[in-house]
Amino acid sequence: MKRCAQCHGKLGLGARSRNVWNGRWWVHVVYCSTHCEALPLWHLPEIFMTLQKAKSIARHLGLTLRKVRSGDYRVNFRDGNETTAYYTDNLEDAVNTAVEMARRRAL
Repeated sequence: MKRCAQCHGKLGLGARSRNVWNGRWWVHVVYCSTHCEALPLWHLPEIFMTLQKAKSIARHLGLTLRKVRSGDYRVNFRDGNETTAYYTDNLEDAVNTAVEMARRRAL
């Protein structure tokens, strides 16, 4: 049975399909509703978010995102020190944290 690419729910009669560019090629995805379709791409599973795309998002927000030797991801302000750094093992979490850090810095 096919599932929604966003919420992994069952697909009904109102299923919507799209082709999404994942950084290398087009991927065919199916959504269960317009709500799931309207969510930003970085909320999709990690296979759609490449490290290069995540770094581009962070750079656009004025932050740095790096993959450290331990395999974790490090998010920090460009002029930040170790006290403002955030470490996580999930790329999606790193991008979401970068968005929140940029939002907090703007306020």
